[in-house]
Amino acid sequence: MLSHCEPPAFFQSSKHLYGAPKTPLLDEESTSLELAHQFSQILDQVSGVDLGAPPEACILASTVASSMEEAVNKMFGDQAPEVIVVDQLSANALAGSNRIRLRKGACFTDNDIQQLIQHEAYVHVATALNGSHQPILKFMGSSTPASTKTQEGLAVFAELITGC
Repeated sequence: MLSHCEPPAFFQSSKHLYGAPKTPLLDEESTSLELAHQFSQILDQVSGVDLGAPPEACILASTVASSMEEAVNKMFGDQAPEVIVVDQLSANALAGSNRIRLRKGACFTDNDIQQLIQHEAYVHVATALNGSHQPILKFMGSSTPASTKTQEGLAVFAELITGC
């Protein structure tokens, strides 16, 4: 969107698709902005904790792919997505219902491996597979702008509650 719109048009397109920060959510009481402030206050309570220096990011994408393959095969069995390493990707990792792609030149940490398994496999892949198995509403297995906030929020929440 950003590459094809001037700033005012981008904001209007984004607002149309995702809502504005002060737009009421489905509960008609909360807004994204209020929830962000609540989340920020929670994180402020632990912001002074010294976790030490982050580990070096030196694990290659091929090693991450092996770990992810093992995890998705265990979780999804014969419906496990293919895990592949690709030369070009806008992010370090992207997932769909039948494929998880990792960027070849990216380096990862041990924590990244678990985080990617939670985020990409156990949330994005699992919800896409679940949606595609709905007997009547097959479209629930598709990713849409309307589901992006929920998907990403759930994925980040999964990372947080699992300590990744």
